[in-house]
Amino acid sequence: MRRELAFLVATACAVVASTAVPSPTLATVPAAAIAPENAAQAVELRRVNISSAGIYRAAFSGDGELMAGSISPSNAQLRRISNGRVVANLSGSTDLYVITPPVDPFDQSSDRYLLFLPTAVGPQSRLSAFAFATQSGDSLASTVLIQGVKTRTRVRARLPETILSLAFSPDEQLLACGGNRIYLVNTRNGRIVQQIGESQGDAASLAFSGDGRLLASASLDGVVRLWQVADGQLIRELPRQEKAALGVAFSPDGALLATVGADRLVRLWQVESGEQVWVMAGHADAVQSVAFNPGGTLLASGAMDGAIILWQVADGAPLNTLTGHSDDVVGLAFTKDGQLASASLDGTLRLWGVK
Repeated sequence: MRRELAFLVATACAVVASTAVPSPTLATVPAAAIAPENAAQAVELRRVNISSAGIYRAAFSGDGELMAGSISPSNAQLRRISNGRVVANLSGSTDLYVITPPVDPFDQSSDRYLLFLPTAVGPQSRLSAFAFATQSGDSLASTVLIQGVKTRTRVRARLPETILSLAFSPDEQLLACGGNRIYLVNTRNGRIVQQIGESQGDAASLAFSGDGRLLASASLDGVVRLWQVADGQLIRELPRQEKAALGVAFSPDGALLATVGADRLVRLWQVESGEQVWVMAGHADAVQSVAFNPGGTLLASGAMDGAIILWQVADGAPLNTLTGHSDDVVGLAFTKDGQLASASLDGTLRLWGVK
């Protein structure tokens, strides 16, 4: 079912500016890394209130030290996890725009929709990106803003459709932009260097493998696809899920692929063979965020009811359910120290670990 979400950006920005809430910082917390053997003892360590208007989408750097979160239809913030402070602001269009998701990934009775305001942070923490919808005549298009974290240099990429997901390649030379098609954009000049797929289902989530050879896309048609980056060829389609696929992540060694979706399940797959390893049930709501710990032994998944579940990769067993968020978990990442950072539509950024 097609749903329209209309945003008046000037009004939204004013609301966000007036409702931003000062908060304590996520100062360095003496805590052990979360691992399978101690995951049951993981608790919330710190939180920072980003905005009472919420964080719509969030993405983290490869080491989990930076978070880019969209806080209005035309603005995103880059924050440092260690202290919660704003590193940079990314500002987009000031015009009225409309986002029309091509399908409703949830039951028709649901009154909630996905908010497509994607962000990304490069694995090397050199670049960040934010996509926002723009009007091109009678058609809906997107502008992707690519900004240097330290240099603050800006490059804009114009794309001919609504972009729902973003992901940087490991070397940050390419930015994958997902809509009904996937565009590979040169981060230096904003030019499209390759177009992948055609009418393959809107990509809600994208992830590069650690070596940059593969790109995984999770689509609203319920299919997860693996693409070869060098030539854009489709390598494999994983079996279609009954509902939308909403999140995807490669394990650190690139051997496993984790997928999550509106069917409330977490799945692990062998990348080489496409064989399903585990199907993990435990969430009570749609799951849209997923992340591996640095050692690849632990998996975290975040759902739209605010719950985060920690899973053991070796056997797919649930180890702990972390509660605290009161709304959608829109982003997850483990820090280089093995703690877990989470961002939510409830407007908070939280850090979890073992005291």
